[in-house]
Amino acid sequence: MATLAGSVFPMAPVGGPGGTKSADHVVAPLDVSETITAGDILTIVAATRDVEDTNTDPGAGSIFGVAVLSADTNAVSVAAVDRDERIGPDASGDWHAINVALALPGQRFQGNVVAGAATDETGVYADNVHIRLGVVEADTSGYAAIDQADTTNVAVFTMGYVNPQVDVTDANNAYAFGREAGVGLTNPRVEFYFIAVETVFG
Repeated sequence: MATLAGSVFPMAPVGGPGGTKSADHVVAPLDVSETITAGDILTIVAATRDVEDTNTDPGAGSIFGVAVLSADTNAVSVAAVDRDERIGPDASGDWHAINVALALPGQRFQGNVVAGAATDETGVYADNVHIRLGVVEADTSGYAAIDQADTTNVAVFTMGYVNPQVDVTDANNAYAFGREAGVGLTNPRVEFYFIAVETVFG
């Protein structure tokens, strides 16, 4: 999947119209040997109750939320978790916990639509909006994306294109506006929420 500046970003929580993005963040311990990237979909590890990144539909009842990292932190990993540590590196530089935007009912997120793990998607309204879709690891980007080709693993419900949206295929990076702002754009960005039965809160 191509990463186009201005159009493809990690998944992130957003607010509703006129609102602010969710403050429903928690700090959760990482499972060992995990590397977490901003925007990863996090699931609960049954044996440890820690979180790990899955980025594909993990089955009903296990999606916990979306990883939130600061802009200057690309990815974090841990070899031996200390569950008493809070967010941020310890004295040795290791991370043990991560901020999570919870996949609560009604919580809105933004993410990019792709046609598969390594395949670009040109925005088609009927194929991208108001439908249930799966999620996938973005092949060259390292974070989760919404998989337009996955009609079996229905982890998310897409609500509409993000408005406005940058058209990076235009020489002047023109903005696209309106309910069809993502039509014809490569890997358009959409608002979505997680299907309740796919989350630990469903």
